[in-house]
Parts: sequence; C-alpha cells; structure tokens
Amino acid sequence: FSYMEHPNQSELRDSGLRAVVWYFINVTSPTISMYEREPYELTRSSQSKDGLATGGNDFWCRTIPLMAFHSAGLLQAILALASLQLANLQNAPPTAAMKHYHLAILRVKRNVTSALGRTRFATLATLLLLAFFEVWAADHSKWCRHLFGASILLKEMPLQQMSKKCLPAKRDRDRKEAAAISGSFSHGDTSLNYELLGVISGMPVAAEDYGLGIGQLPEAPHLSVTERDIKNYENHADLFWWFCKMDVYQSFLGGTKLFMGYSKWLQCPPRTPMSKPKQVYGTYDHVVLLLGRLANFVVKDQARKKKEKLNQPPRHNNDSPPLFPGIMPT
Repeated sequence: FSYMEHPNQSELRDSGLRAVVWYFINVTSPTISMYEREPYELTRSSQSKDGLATGGNDFWCRTIPLMAFHSAGLLQAILALASLQLANLQNAPPTAAMKHYHLAILRVKRNVTSALGRTRFATLATLLLLAFFEVWAADHSKWCRHLFGASILLKEMPLQQMSKKCLPAKRDRDRKEAAAISGSFSHGDTSLNYELLGVISGMPVAAEDYGLGIGQLPEAPHLSVTERDIKNYENHADLFWWFCKMDVYQSFLGGTKLFMGYSKWLQCPPRTPMSKPKQVYGTYDHVVLLLGRLANFVVKDQARKKKEKLNQPPRHNNDSPPLFPGIMPT
C-alpha cells in the first residue's frame, strides 16, 4: 500500500489492519475459489522490496481488494474473513473477526436501503463475502440469509441487458486480437454451444438471447461499449456464478428451493465454452448449471415423495430417524 499516501479508508492507516489485508490477498483469497478467469498462481506472484509475495493478479487477489479501497463495507468483509481464518489457525477466539463482520453488516444495511447503493457491484460482493464467512463459521441459517439477500440484489440487476450489450463487444475485441496474432479474421460466433446449454438447462437458448446472432444488430447502436464496461460485466459474471454455486449447495444441504429461480440462471451465460484446458472455469459453470437443474427438480419432486410416503403403511421400527429433505435438517 506504499502507493497510497492517504487511503480513503481509515482502517488502512493502521499497520495491523494493513497486515490483515495483506494476509487476505496472499493467503485467504487463493482459497475462496479455484474456478476463476485468472486463477491464482504462486509462481507468478510478484515480490515486494522486502522479498515478500504480494499476491497474484486474479479476481480475489487484486480486483476485490482494489474495490475495497473505495467501499467501507467490502473492506470490513475482507478484514472479517481474513481475521476469522487467522483466529482458526491460532486457536484464538474470533473477536476481531466478529467486530469486522458486524461493521460490514452495518455498511451493507446502509447500502441496501439506497436505490443506488443496492445495485452497486461492491454491495453484492460484500454480501457474498459475508455469506462465505458463514460457511467458515459453520452457520447454515445465517449463510442462507446472506444468500437470499444477494439473490434479491441479483434480481434487480439488469444482467440480461448487460450480456446483450457487452458480449458482442467482447466477441469483436477477441476477434481482433486473434486476427492480429494469426493474420486471419474468423466469422460467426463459436464461443458457446447453445444447443448444449439448452440440453443442460432444459430451456431454449440461442445466440440472439445475448446479442450474438449472426448479423444481429445491437439494441442500442448509439451507445459505445468501453473496455471498462466489458471488465465490469466480467466481474459481475464472476460473482454471479459464484453465487449460483453456493445457491446449489444450500439447496442440496437443506432440501430447499433455489433462492434465485432457475429460469433466471441463463441471463448471464457460462463465461467460456466447455473443455478448454486453460479455462476450466467455463466447464465448471456448465457443471453448476446442470446441478442447478437437478436441485430445482429435487425440490419440485418433494411433493410427490411426501404423497407417496403417506400412502405407505406405517413402520414400527423406532430406531430409524425421521426423514427430512436434503442432506441435513434445517
């Protein structure tokens, strides 16, 4: 943080809290998710003047911490998660972690009551980090509360419009970069297998849904898409699929319905096609999409199972535990 003479957040003026942020960047963030656009690689982490690693260049090691410089709630969530990991490793009470956790909740409460603040990327990132905090704290009910709040924010974000606006511009950018390397220009959209997406999801999917149809004109040709817009969309897509992963897990664990209706899952398509060796996160997105459909079916099938159970003769074996949906009772 030597390049910031006067950090916006007062916490960063404290050397102890700066050390906790450093710990998040170098130790905590690589453990959050393995399926990212720019995965953390220890061999590529840069070195500071003191010979210490300063983290990689991925979503959790760089993008989120940089945004936390301008978002008090996100910074508190980062401090809470890193402090919790430190407390667990040192067998110490998580006093500091809970302090930052509740400060982050206060900041989020202020943001979600604002029409502008509730649609900000930092607000969604803070909520999902707080949800991940509860995963490490092993509190299923609070984890689900944060996920439910994140699902409400995602429903209010125009992700479908963002996809139609940014994906064509991103495709054109990638084509130009490929043409500059190979010397040839490819035509047609070959990024995603829409037929496969339809088979996985059980819903009709076409390139036109994302503005990627051959010869399809942009919906707002007068609005130019900048590189910053594309980067912002990619960040939203990263959080979207991270949320979908946790949404599937909570549904399987509790036998409850998905917080975000499955019909909304394809408003942001998988980030890359399947089976690309250097982009395994795309394959993982397809797997999560399939698991989401399975979770959605299991919840809908519970009514049939309950009816079938009522028609069965009663059992007199008192040693068997009562049945409940999901893997654990909620």
